[in-house]
Amino acid sequence: MKADEKRQAVARKYDELIGRNHYSQPLRDYCYRKHSDGNYYSDCSSSICYAYKEAGYGFGILNTAGIYQSARLVTVDVPIRDGQVRDIGLLRVGDMLEFAGTDESRPQTIGHVEMVHTLDGEDTIICGHGSGRPSYKNMVSYCTQRQNTKTSTKRGNKGLVCVRRYLLDDVVPEEPARKSGWQEEDGVWRFYLGDTGQCVRNAW
Repeated sequence: MKADEKRQAVARKYDELIGRNHYSQPLRDYCYRKHSDGNYYSDCSSSICYAYKEAGYGFGILNTAGIYQSARLVTVDVPIRDGQVRDIGLLRVGDMLEFAGTDESRPQTIGHVEMVHTLDGEDTIICGHGSGRPSYKNMVSYCTQRQNTKTSTKRGNKGLVCVRRYLLDDVVPEEPARKSGWQEEDGVWRFYLGDTGQCVRNAW
């Protein structure tokens, strides 16, 4: 299965949580299985981690700091300025947007995470579970809201810190270099067309 198909499978799993789960950190593991009270529960990080797990691509059930620190994920090299991703084309469905919180004991004051759900330029949709129920949000608007939320931390706001990724892009094999012109091979001269790389004539 290609990387994009895996990412879509994760997004479809997250769809199941939208509007359903209640927010709870102590009960965060009841994300896809009912608690004894008949309800489902999750928090921001468990909802994403369990969506990956349920889709078959689990990397552990981590908290927001764990997502930032895990060696199983990579930090996406995207430009972030004023709390916004400045090149949305570098994002992939399933990417995790890590936002600052208020706990300065955590690395980079990480306190919240959302996941890219649908890529559509300035209308890109993210999904996540803060207080209330899991929901979809416009990424640009949400990043603006977080950036403008002031805190007493050294950072001063709850803006976007970084983007983390688990499902990497497929590796595209390099096309072998095409031969062109006369080439000596095993003591024999052959002539190759540069546009096709085909041998059209041996030495005579």
